[in-house]
Amino acid sequence: LYDDMEASLRRFSQYFGWSKENTSNADECRTAVVQAGDHRHDHPPIQKYGKEWNALVEVNQFDLELYEYARILYRYQGEQIFGETASPV
Repeated sequence: LYDDMEASLRRFSQYFGWSKENTSNADECRTAVVQAGDHRHDHPPIQKYGKEWNALVEVNQFDLELYEYARILYRYQGEQIFGETASPV
């Protein structure tokens, strides 16, 4: 999940066995990517539950439901596959 990028990248590394590679370079690269972020979608913030917010929710209702389900699965995978006690997401 983008909301938890560092942990998500760590999970990819563990799941696909990337941690067996040169870990110091991989850790440095992962940290650099997380710190740099992705500014392609930067936009001014909108007020939660305001006019714009409600318009976006209406148009993207099913996307939001799918995203909430993905967050549930992310937490479950963190516990069941990666042994995480609680995910911040």
